[in-house]
Amino acid sequence: MSADPSEDTSEARPAGRGRGATEGMSADPSEDTSEARPAGRGRGATEGMSADPSEDTSEARPAGRGRGATEGMSADPSAESPGFRAPFHVIVNPMAGGGRAVRAAREVVADLCDMGATVRTTFSPSIDAADGIVETTAERGEQAVVVGGDGFVSSLAGSFAARRLAFAIVPSGRGNDFARQLAIPANVHDAARLAFSGVPTPVDAIDAGGTIVVGSVYAGVDSLVSSIVNSSTRLPPALQYQLASMRGLLGFAPRNYVVTVDSETYEYEGFTAIAANSGYYGKGMHIAPEASVHDGLLDVVMIGAGSRMKFIRSFPQVYKGTHLQNPEIRSARGRSVRIEAVGVEAYADGEPLGDLPMSATVLPGALTVLLNEDRPSDHS
Repeated sequence: MSADPSEDTSEARPAGRGRGATEGMSADPSEDTSEARPAGRGRGATEGMSADPSEDTSEARPAGRGRGATEGMSADPSAESPGFRAPFHVIVNPMAGGGRAVRAAREVVADLCDMGATVRTTFSPSIDAADGIVETTAERGEQAVVVGGDGFVSSLAGSFAARRLAFAIVPSGRGNDFARQLAIPANVHDAARLAFSGVPTPVDAIDAGGTIVVGSVYAGVDSLVSSIVNSSTRLPPALQYQLASMRGLLGFAPRNYVVTVDSETYEYEGFTAIAANSGYYGKGMHIAPEASVHDGLLDVVMIGAGSRMKFIRSFPQVYKGTHLQNPEIRSARGRSVRIEAVGVEAYADGEPLGDLPMSATVLPGALTVLLNEDRPSDHS
């Protein structure tokens, strides 16, 4: 099997069950040698599937549709008969959430098959493969479903934006803050149902020095926290951000910041500067409680260097979104932000961007995400 998804010919066609498409799949994709055995087909349903997740682009098809279900299918759903559903392409980060994404993908494929969908699955081998994966999705007229965390969604965002391709998110990473902002269910089965029936909705993104990201750009103590989390292999996932935050707060020396929001400049000694599209980061910290992904603006939060111990004591306020009342914290709103400080690396959505200075510009409605039509407001 080729590592190029566009060359994949392997298929699984469950008969009237859906869940059989991925039964027995190992949580570790590198160890996966399972075979789907849908009714009446025997072992041949997924024979030839590579154990290397970078090459896995297996397909599952509901009963009664077979290979003909997508032959000659138009990439434009409006050209099909009433009730047409595009085939789904489940794109998985096999490293996300310590293996949770692989397990979640198994459930998503099963649920979509149960709902009558045709499903293809790709385990992304690297960020560099993102553009080719999305290009193939667009060429095949598929509906994309991204299974992973904020960093994985960001790695695909530029390719989705360039092709104006709608996608769904099944949150399966460590933080899942962008999904939290979008009110996407944390429950895998609820997220799968939303992927099947969600409404295409314009959502803002950020151009961060030429890289498109979805949640926020930040530079300071939170960069150190992200670095600690990314290197944590022994800490329980539930405690990673909390413990890393304490280590970061104790170990980060305040810097002199210059932050320009549109045409207004702020100078201060502080711990960080955040340009937020999404209000959440750091696994549930409501850092920018008034941020909206639909207003064409970035919310900027600048945390000055008051008493370190006071900052640590008031840290729980960040989860409640009540921290902006502290005098050491200033906020602003604008379309473009430039952050400058010496010796600080900028991060976005848990991944490193590069050393400051860094500019961030909002991209209004750049993404199209499948969401609930009656979703809660950004600030609920």
